[in-house]
Amino acid sequence: MRLLISECERLFSRKLIWLLYLAIPLSAFGALQYHLKRNHEVGITSPEYSSVYTFPVNALHEMLPFFFNLFLLVLIVLSVTEEYRGGELRLILIRQYSKAEVFFAKLGAVWLLLLAGLLLFYLSSQIIGWLALTKVNAIYLFYHQETFSVSEVFFYIIKFYLLTLVTLSVLIFVFFWIAIISPRVTVAMGLGIGYLFLSITFDIIMGIIQTHVNSPNLLVLFLMNFTITRVEFQGIHLMLANPFNFMFFSLVLAVYLLLFGMLSFFYFTKKDYYY
Repeated sequence: MRLLISECERLFSRKLIWLLYLAIPLSAFGALQYHLKRNHEVGITSPEYSSVYTFPVNALHEMLPFFFNLFLLVLIVLSVTEEYRGGELRLILIRQYSKAEVFFAKLGAVWLLLLAGLLLFYLSSQIIGWLALTKVNAIYLFYHQETFSVSEVFFYIIKFYLLTLVTLSVLIFVFFWIAIISPRVTVAMGLGIGYLFLSITFDIIMGIIQTHVNSPNLLVLFLMNFTITRVEFQGIHLMLANPFNFMFFSLVLAVYLLLFGMLSFFYFTKKDYYY
């Protein structure tokens, strides 16, 4: 516990972390500007229409693949790559902590800061939504035919944010592995952004291929939905709409968790931090 607290304190001692948290309400405000414009383009029965009740979900859906992925990447690069280059990791290991203990403490610290970021975004979007958006009698959600009550939407929001937290928690291991194998901060940031860009590009290419085949191609559909960015863009809504989708995307996340969890733990515990 002492090591976990120490990791959190070191991260919060960096000005860049505070700037990231200050950017969270600004990102919610930016999402508001987009959805105010979008509300004039779609009908009130469209799931894309943002009301007081649905804005926390719609805003997070817009910001998740971009802002929060980069937010998470910066947290991990500062916690791993920057501390390795700066010598802080050597000092921690000299204090008789094992590499495994440091590994899990860093994971825990990043996860707690991510949780705080999501809570701040929810509160910001909720307040901004109540101030700027209208109330509606019938609430429509993505991939649902029926309308929802205010209380049902509230529980939908909770489930959406929990699944978002789970998805980003899996992405932690991907970025963690990238941060470990990177010799410098710029390399880690470049590889992390490159991974996100390639994942999004792959999703787009698979989607184009799917639209040009005469019948649904199961292999293309499988590959198109087998990226974390796809889970973020569409998968979370689909998971809340259908039990099969929930099982499929849970399997996708489990594969990433197992693969990159093992890789990141192996590379972190086997790396030499004393040269």
